[in-house]
Amino acid sequence: MLLLNAIKDAEAKLIANIDPSLIEKEKSIRQRLSVLDEKMMQERALSAPDTQRLNQWQAQHFDLYKAYEQLLQHLETTNPNYHYLKYSIGTTSVADLQVWLATQTQTALISYMVTANCLFVFVVTAAHFEAMRLPLPSNFKAQIEEFMDSINCHNQDDYVEIGYELYQILLQNLCKLLHNTCLMCSIW
Repeated sequence: MLLLNAIKDAEAKLIANIDPSLIEKEKSIRQRLSVLDEKMMQERALSAPDTQRLNQWQAQHFDLYKAYEQLLQHLETTNPNYHYLKYSIGTTSVADLQVWLATQTQTALISYMVTANCLFVFVVTAAHFEAMRLPLPSNFKAQIEEFMDSINCHNQDDYVEIGYELYQILLQNLCKLLHNTCLMCSIW
């Protein structure tokens, strides 16, 4: 769901023609919030965390998050199109997807739905549709969270390691089936 929300938000900003400086400001605030989150997490993991430092970072985080919320509210109220596009939920049939995929060169859409104990995989090509049910690794949610943290904190080693683990779970077997095919993926 996080990926879908991020995609919808980015798409809405693009279509609604949001001022690039506001997009940069929002991105900068999100990055600063992530850095503060990481610092607080690392400090809390210490055997004797510095409570004064933690309090200072929490206050900074609170102020930054308040500014972030105000910026989002400003974007949504001054750009009604953005708000509509960000929160609207559209649906497309498999047949419509297949018609569109027929216009693309060797392209497949792979969509994942994660439940409490299994992973549903939907593969759509111009000529084929397949739904699969796979077991969900017990640490899958933790892997996703660690992967997102590695992106937010710019931790390249974790990004590569966890990214490869997720590739093995989510794509490796499908890539063998869809050889020489461009893949588009969504997770919800």
